[in-house]
Amino acid sequence: MGDAPPGPIAVHCSAGRDRTGVLVALALSVAGVPAASIAADYARTDGRSGATILRTLAHLEGRHGGVPTYLLEPGATDSRLRRLRSRLLTRSRSS
Repeated sequence: MGDAPPGPIAVHCSAGRDRTGVLVALALSVAGVPAASIAADYARTDGRSGATILRTLAHLEGRHGGVPTYLLEPGATDSRLRRLRSRLLTRSRSS
């Protein structure tokens, strides 16, 4: 997401909740969104429980020290995570 060209990004899968929901939750966490807000967003999908994503985020915190560290382990870079955070927190000109 951080490397995508300017403009909207579509993220989807066939059911729109598991892979997509986790991907969006990870991105929101990198952007500094509180876990409770991420869970509330996740729960809006097809009546899902926010507790599911809270457990996932807690697991990543306990085992890896948080989402950014988890993403750095397989090869994300600090600069890529900064670009993602900036993209998500920067207001678009069309807003």
